[in-house]
Amino acid sequence: MNTITENGVVLLLSRTLSIYLFFWGCMELSYLPQHLYELSYFLQTTGSVILDPKSDPQQFFLHDHQTELFFLLVRVVILFVGSVILYRCGTSIRRLFGPGTDA
Repeated sequence: MNTITENGVVLLLSRTLSIYLFFWGCMELSYLPQHLYELSYFLQTTGSVILDPKSDPQQFFLHDHQTELFFLLVRVVILFVGSVILYRCGTSIRRLFGPGTDA
């Protein structure tokens, strides 16, 4: 009879979540060309207006595009780092997913 140990279950759970986070990060990364294109298009079409201090709407949209791009990159980095941490399945991950001790 083949049985899986508690460490095996924790490793399987950790690796499964790692793969999930990896593909989620890849999906988020697939939006990068769209955000780069939108930002470059906005900069090309309003290039002379950006330096004008009176153009509040253009500054708002420029800041909006930059913020979206920044947080997209932050999400991708967090997802990939989380994926690596879960894949390694260190002692902290084993304690997190492992069986609790009943007192």
